[in-house]
Amino acid sequence: MSSRSCCWLRAVAAVLFAVAVEGCTTPEEAMTPSEWIEDNSTVFDKLRSYDERERTEGIRRIKGLGDEQGKAVVFWVLSDSSLNDYRLEVVLARLLADWRDHRAIPFLLESLRIPDDGAVRIAEEGLLVFPDNPRAMDG
Repeated sequence: MSSRSCCWLRAVAAVLFAVAVEGCTTPEEAMTPSEWIEDNSTVFDKLRSYDERERTEGIRRIKGLGDEQGKAVVFWVLSDSSLNDYRLEVVLARLLADWRDHRAIPFLLESLRIPDDGAVRIAEEGLLVFPDNPRAMDG
């Protein structure tokens, strides 16, 4: 199975999991899970993009799930040990940081060691959200 197929399948599973656990409580609640997945099947491609406009569109789509569902989907994907895409990981961890979710810290700290200045910058910006957490400031 290709990496692209795995990402798409993870996206489908994550959205279905989040909808089942949290229920629909977002502005997109008129959409069925299948409609949301079809509409957002490229969300991971957008999140890992080097193009800031593309990345921003992916972030908007994840945030469109709302805080609880968005955090559930993001953390579920980040927790997948088969995820091997540092661009996607750092952007998702940064999203968790935007929600002030401390589960982002280990992922952001790990991203500081990536040999990609853009990814490191994103991780550093995410860690700034947690000024009172010594783990975040020791990065």
